[in-house]
Parts: sequence; C-alpha cells; structure tokens
Amino acid sequence: MKKLFFLLALLLSFFGGAFAQNNSVLIKDATNQEPLQGVYVMDDRGLVIAISDAQGRVNLANVNQTLELTFSHSAFFTERLVASEALSKGEINLTEKLFEQEEVVVTGSRNALKRAETPNQILSISAKNIAFTDPQTSADLLSRSGEIYVQKSQQGGGSPMIRGFNANAVLIVIDGVRMNNAIFRGGNLQNVIQLDANSMEQAEVLFGPGSVMYGSDALGGVMNFQTYTPKFSSDGKVKLSAQALTRYASANSEHTAHAHWNLATKRLAWFSSVSFSDFGDMQMGKQNVDSMGMRLWYVERMGDTDIKVRNSKPYLAVNSGYNQHNIVQKLTFKLSETAQLAYALHYSNSSDIPRYDRLIQDDRLTQTDPTKVKPSQSEWYYGPQTWRMHQLGLTLTNKNRAYDRLRLSIAQQYMNESRITRGFNSNNKTTRIETVNVWNINLDLDKKLSSKSDLFYGVEAVMNDVQSEASRFNIKDGKITPASTRYPSGGSTQNFFAAYVQNKTNFGEKVTLTSGLRYSHYWLNGKFSDTTFFKFPYKEATVNAGAFNASLGINYRPTESTQINANLASGFRAPNVDDIGKVFDSNASVGRVVVPNPNLSPEYTYNAEVGIAQKLANRVTISLTAYYTLLNQKIVLRPGQFNGQDSILYDGTKSQVETFTNDGKGYIAGVHTEIQTDITKFLAFRTTLTYTTSQDQSVPDQTLQLQATPPMFGMTSLMFKMKKVRAEFWMQYQAQSVPFSEMSAEVADKSFLYSGDTQPATLSQRIPAWWTANLRTSYQFNRHLQLNFAAENLLDRFYLPYGSGIPSMGRNIVVSLRANI
Repeated sequence: MKKLFFLLALLLSFFGGAFAQNNSVLIKDATNQEPLQGVYVMDDRGLVIAISDAQGRVNLANVNQTLELTFSHSAFFTERLVASEALSKGEINLTEKLFEQEEVVVTGSRNALKRAETPNQILSISAKNIAFTDPQTSADLLSRSGEIYVQKSQQGGGSPMIRGFNANAVLIVIDGVRMNNAIFRGGNLQNVIQLDANSMEQAEVLFGPGSVMYGSDALGGVMNFQTYTPKFSSDGKVKLSAQALTRYASANSEHTAHAHWNLATKRLAWFSSVSFSDFGDMQMGKQNVDSMGMRLWYVERMGDTDIKVRNSKPYLAVNSGYNQHNIVQKLTFKLSETAQLAYALHYSNSSDIPRYDRLIQDDRLTQTDPTKVKPSQSEWYYGPQTWRMHQLGLTLTNKNRAYDRLRLSIAQQYMNESRITRGFNSNNKTTRIETVNVWNINLDLDKKLSSKSDLFYGVEAVMNDVQSEASRFNIKDGKITPASTRYPSGGSTQNFFAAYVQNKTNFGEKVTLTSGLRYSHYWLNGKFSDTTFFKFPYKEATVNAGAFNASLGINYRPTESTQINANLASGFRAPNVDDIGKVFDSNASVGRVVVPNPNLSPEYTYNAEVGIAQKLANRVTISLTAYYTLLNQKIVLRPGQFNGQDSILYDGTKSQVETFTNDGKGYIAGVHTEIQTDITKFLAFRTTLTYTTSQDQSVPDQTLQLQATPPMFGMTSLMFKMKKVRAEFWMQYQAQSVPFSEMSAEVADKSFLYSGDTQPATLSQRIPAWWTANLRTSYQFNRHLQLNFAAENLLDRFYLPYGSGIPSMGRNIVVSLRANI
C-alpha cells in the first residue's frame, strides 16, 4: 500500500509540475538568453496581472486564453501577444532598448524613488551599459556618459567636474557610505579611480546640491556607486554564477583581468570580486599637434647627476604608467523574512603613480635665459595608495509605527597616501605620508504615511582621525632626517553629527512635492606640536559650528509625455583638515607655498534649477535642464602672510605665502540638453550638450571663471543593435576653446602645459577645442561568451582636456572577452 501511495504521489508531482510548466511562460533577453526578472504582464486595461520571477517565469494558468497581453520592462521593448499564443510558444524574447532609462533611482533620497518623482537631474548607468562601454577606470566610466567632464593630472587620475565644482566639493558615495574624508583637497582629486568599475551594479550621479541627504561636500553633486548585491536562491537550491573579463588596450598597453562570482543559498548569499589592471606609458595622439603638451624630454639619473634627456618618442608620455588591484567581498545572511545582516569588505591598492604634470614642469617662468631652462623635479609621484573599508549593515522590514524599513550601516575606512618628491639635481628625496581612519554610522528609516505620502528620516555620525609624518632621505649618503609634515604633526580629528528628514507627497497623478531639512554639526581640531620647521603662532586649530540645509522640489506631469521639474536647494561644505592645516607647495616653479589658516568657516551655495522633458510621437525624448548657483563664503586660495612675512623658506626655496580664506563669492550658471530617439527598433540616436559659465566675483577688476568650470562639452552617438550584435559610433568633444585671459588663476598658472619647449604661453594663447571619433562593438556568441572591440580616437588626434596635466590617449584599440556561467 505504501508503494502505491508513493507511486501516486510521484505521478501527481510529475503531472503537476508539467501542468505548471505548460501554464507558464519563460521570458528571456533576446541577446544573451538570460531569464528576465521583473517583467510586467498587463491586460488590455493596463492592469498588472503577473510579474516574472527570478527564473524569468510568469504563470498564466488563470488568464483568459483570448486576452491580449502586454509584456513590459523599462529596459526592453514591449511585446504584445494573445495569451494562448504566448503559452503555445512557451517563451518570449524581449529586445533590449538601445538607450536605457532607469525608472527607479536612489541617489536623490538615499531611498528608491521613481525617476518621475525626482526633481533633480539624474544620470543612471546600469551594469549592462558599463559592460558595453568597457571603461578602464571609474573616472572613464563617468566621462563616457557625455554628461560629466573629467580632468586628469596624471594617467592614474580622474577628477570629475560637476556643475562647476570638483574634488572636495563633490561627494563620492560607495554602497551608501561617503568616501570623502578630512583630507580630500581642493583642486583635483583622483580617489574615484580607487573604485572598480567592473564590480558595479549601477552608478548614479545627482546633479546639484545634495547636502540635505548627504551633508557636507555635496555642492556640485553626488556620485553614488553601488557594487553588486549578493543574490539569494529563490528555490532553496545552492546556485553559483560567475563572470570573468580580460581586456587589452593598445594606447597604454593595458592588461586587465577581472572575475566576480555569486554563491547563493536560501538564507546565505556571498559575492566576491577581484580585479587587476596594469597600465604602461600612455601614447598620445599624433595628429593636429604642435609642441603643446608633448613629452619633449624626461629626467634620468646618471651617477650622481640628473640629466635632461631629449625624448626620441615625444608622443609617448614617459613615466605615466602604473598598476592597481581591487577586491570586493560581500556576505548577506537572511535572519528572517524581515531581517537581513550584511558584511562587506572593499580594498584597493596601487603601485607608485607618477604625477605627470609635475614631471614635465620646468623653471621657464622664472628663468631669464631660455637656453638655461631646466626641469623643476626629477621625481614626483604618489606612493602606493591604499583604501580599505569594512561595512556591517542591518536591514529590517517589520513594519511598525516608526518605520516600514530600517537600515543601519556601520563602516570603518582606512586610507593611506604618500607623496615623494625630489628636485632636479637634488640629493634629498622627501616623503610625506598621510593616514586617515574614518568611522561612518548611518541610520536611515522610511515610513509610508499614507497612499500618497512617504517620509524618510535618519541620523549620521562621521569621525575622522588624521596622522601625518614626513622624512627626507639623502640618496647620496643614505642619511634620513626629519621633514615638515603636510598636515598638523600632532594629529587632527574631524567629526560630524547630523539629522535629516525628507517628505515626498503625490497630489493626484500629476504633481509630486519633495521637501527636506538637515542640521549638521561638526568639530575639527588640529595640533601643531612640531615647530622645528615653522614657528606657528598657534598651537592648534579648532572649529565648532553647525549648518542648516533645506530643499524643495516639485514634479509636474501635465501629460504622459511631458514632465516639468523645479528645485530649490542649499548646500554647504565644512572646512576640513586640508583647508585649515595644510603646508604644501602649490606651485614650486613660481615659488608659492600654502600655509594653515585656523579661522575658516563653512562655504555655502544656493541653487535654483528647472527642467523639462518632452516625448514626441513616443520615439523622441528632448530634455533641458537649467540652473543657477550663488556662492557665499567660498573657500579660496589667496596671498597671505605667515608670522608677518609674505614669503618664507620651504624645502630650500623662498616661496610666496598663500592661504585659504572665506573671501570667495560668485555664481555658476549652466544648461544641459539631451535628445534621444529610437529611429527604429534597431537604430537609435543620442546627443548631449552641457554649457557652464561662472564668475569669480572675489577678484576685483577681473572677469575670471572659477577653477572647475569646464568649457562647453558633449557627446553625439548613433547606436545599432540586432540579434547578437551591438555597435555604437560616437563623437566626444569640447566645443569651446578657452583663452588664457578667462581662465581661473589656478589653471592659468599651469601655462607650461600649453606651451612649447622653452617659451611660456601668453595670454593670447588658448586651450583649443577638440573632438574625437570613436567606434565600439560587442558580439554575444551565446549566453556564456561576449566579445567587445573598440577603436577610440580613430583619427589619432592630439588633445588636452581643460585643466588636465596630461594629454588624452591617441588611437586606442581595445579588445575584451567576457565569460558568464
């Protein structure tokens, strides 16, 4: 009898499973044949009747067989089939849209919001788009969007400019944790390249002040990078998925190897990612070039003497190569159906990174005899840069009166960087090392107050500890002696505490109102305990201050094809240890040195923004965003005094004293426009153009732009996709030349970058406009194997992006192979 029952159960299980399969449809990506989760199945009234699961399946057992169904996903073209036809096919292949438009974004509010309810300009880049563009670094990932201008002082660099701000005035966020720390400097920063583009699930950029949700530093915008989230097994079976990538690029002999994998059970999910990249010396373009920016010479050590050597390959950026490796480890444990505990480790480390713009600098600006011009530096490089972050997170979704979802994140970051310099024919090599330890605690909660209103609120605490040390090594006799530190020698601390609240309310289907308020309080202390090199008139620098920030935004959707946004927001940046306590040569070739100022206050911005997006014939989307930003108490570098003197001796050179002050004021205004159209299902066109202007009103009788104001720039792209082939031809360009007479003082000081071998640039000269023609393709052999090929800067044009200290690559052939299991 037991055998009979067992056989009956087995038969019922078999036929029941077959019945279930016969009444379900598998939905897949037509290109790589991967199952698609989150596809909406709607009836003829537009009501959602089913959503595809993690295996890409939807059950249509109870659906009227004569009903016409719509299969819809934001990243794919819609398909319409009668239910009986869909069931007889058994599977449906959706064709991916050529240009993606993420329906949900998280950058603006730290929580997921629909794009149509976000009043800010947002850039969203998916993992699929990252895989197709195949960037070398995260800075290149942002640049290739056509919406962000990137400056580089060296090949191992990349400083995004967002709405006239850069470096410590734009915020980097990784998996919800702010990366900016107490020594993020002004000018230009390369920290964004410490993040591995190959481990990103999504990258988003919020344009404009984000201080209400993210606090200090978010003046120009927020760059929010999200690494892959570990995936659980939906059916309880142990599952392993993996991806591997290898890439070669000809212009800098890049060799990259990357692998990531996900191990999934019902309650435990583990994600790992490992990358290694080696970049050789970079080859610049050979067309449309004069001597501007070429590598005409380099320095070699012969015996006890430095020799200026004529470069036989002036298009090769000698001493520009470096390597880097990244590791990401994430583990998520499902404590219950409403609780998850997660741990993550991020690690990045590089080799020495030569500071290229300093290595091509000479003393022509102070040399009266052009025939006697000599290099300023024999060595100038960043030592191995290390960044490590441990993060522990708890997520609760047990709805109660206080919240519907609670997220607690505790992170500890460690950052180590160093600068090694040696002047031309000097025996003294100076090393300055900075170590920063940061603790980040974030508690974010959201609560649905009604069917139309959502509340987001939380608190944040950030604690920075900075240690700075320095030494001088004599390369001739081996002696090691002390040197002046870059930051206060007795150590520095900078701490923040903040609380915020934001509300989103829908008034019907056409209007969404978003408002927010944040209070931040911060404390800074730096101890100048060593007066061996400088007789500081103070023993410590302290700051104790607070700041309120507010935002108010509205989205108006008069029709399904029109959206209008308006936004008012304030932003602030607290002076950090780099602003208050730095002693550093800002321009050795003309003899300038930055000295501390313990009396700085926060800088503030006030921003107004309006945007409109219009769809035409459901094929063309035109968007336009305009903004205006006022700056108050902006922290700027100005001539100053130290102990009553306007010049002091620094590293053996008499240097003019400069210091940071709150004297800056001015405005930034700009407009961004984008046109995107699906010409056919297989052919699409996109063009973007960004124009920014500014005025530094703190400099009397001069009309100078602010340092991080890029010239007009953009990108135009034509994309083709059919079956397994995807191709894109695009042009990227700086559409304006920039006269020296309109440059900020910080950029104009680098005139040696834009001139010939011995003669300095004059005010009649300019940084010329430029454009490049590029092509990339991918071929999907099957769901497991993809080949990418790109030919960048096809015409091998020489060009130097505004503010950069190294030219961009010449013709670059890129080949990569990506495998999935």
